[in-house]
Amino acid sequence: MIFRQIFPTVLALFASLSVSAQTDSAAIDSTTNTGVESKLIMPNTFTPNGDGHNDIYKAKEYRNLSEFRAYIFNRWGQKLYEWTDPAEGWDGKYHGNDVKPGVYFVLVKARGTDDVIYNIRKDVNLLRGDEQRR
Repeated sequence: MIFRQIFPTVLALFASLSVSAQTDSAAIDSTTNTGVESKLIMPNTFTPNGDGHNDIYKAKEYRNLSEFRAYIFNRWGQKLYEWTDPAEGWDGKYHGNDVKPGVYFVLVKARGTDDVIYNIRKDVNLLRGDEQRR
């Protein structure tokens, strides 16, 4: 990895991958087993407004995972939540209080039973109330 300062307040990280090929959200090892295919899809929006629909941020689809760990961060990099079961997720709270609507960040590290490595990093839009209609 190489760190290089581009502007006074911007630091860029350049890294190279040599063993695995990147797909949209998974790095696939060249020695993948021929077992049942794994799958992991994380959404980019949820609406924890108490209506019983889409109130928890969790995996949209998953199957055949042997490992799973997910983290939610705010825009300043503060970890707000983490979980290890893809069937569970984040309710949009931090220390029991609702966080503000806005953009958060999810980091998911998982492994499929077929040895596919999932390394998902994406923005998560948390919407409540009026901002859902915009």
